[in-house]
Amino acid sequence: MMVAGFALKTVGAIAQLNYAKSAANQQIALAAREREGATKAAAATRESTEKALHDAQLATIESGEQQKSDLARQADKDRASLLAVAGGRGQLASGTFWRQMTDLAFINELDQSRVNQGVNDRVASLQADKEQTVQDQKGVQDQAGLNYYAAATDARLQKAQASQRAFFQIAGAGVEAGTGYYKHKTLQSLAGNKVT
Repeated sequence: MMVAGFALKTVGAIAQLNYAKSAANQQIALAAREREGATKAAAATRESTEKALHDAQLATIESGEQQKSDLARQADKDRASLLAVAGGRGQLASGTFWRQMTDLAFINELDQSRVNQGVNDRVASLQADKEQTVQDQKGVQDQAGLNYYAAATDARLQKAQASQRAFFQIAGAGVEAGTGYYKHKTLQSLAGNKVT
């Protein structure tokens, strides 16, 4: 009976150990899938965001070029108008005409410069957003890695604790069986019934 009790407790302890190990392995596998999913999602988000920001940069540059072209056409029209008016009045050689032409060229260059600065500022801002997107992805990957590490460590601790419990249950069952056997032999010896 003592041997049967020992065997039952040992089998029970081993079954609990196997269940705990299986649960811990499943926890590790789930954490790995979550890490992989978070990493893939972060990469997809980064790629789509970078593409959108790149497209916005190209659109900004194209819009700036269109604005500069419009400004250049308007400056050409303004110069032609000024030339026609001055020519009609016979003032093409006057200092006022040349000062007005110089002012017109200066204003056109100033407008072109403002457009260039606006485009450059916007493109730089979009580039900073792209760089932040990369940092955000790294942050998600780092957090996913930390979550996996924490889950895997916890699962390994659960396995170790289950192994320790199983060891002590089996050892306790062995001690209990040995003590029971010793007690039984001692009682038989005291009663005068020698059983070997």
